[in-house]
Amino acid sequence: MDDFDIIKRIVPLITALLFAMLIGGCINTCVSYNERIDNNEDIIDSIKIVNKDYKNKLNKLDSIKDAEIIEVKKLDNDSTVKLFYRLIRE
Repeated sequence: MDDFDIIKRIVPLITALLFAMLIGGCINTCVSYNERIDNNEDIIDSIKIVNKDYKNKLNKLDSIKDAEIIEVKKLDNDSTVKLFYRLIRE
């Protein structure tokens, strides 16, 4: 066997090895991409839950604010002055 016969046998093996590595890399990229998408969906779901909690807290604060506004609107002049001094003391 001369050197040319060895090269003829090695080149297809190297080509097949490189092709297999390329296919494996593509498969690995696809699998990791799908895992990241699934992970992002979990993160999005947790953000939606936190967002709902904040909306509920905001609605409670709005109702408290509205109740305070109604209470202040019902005050007469003397009560308004008393409320003003009470707020200054706090």
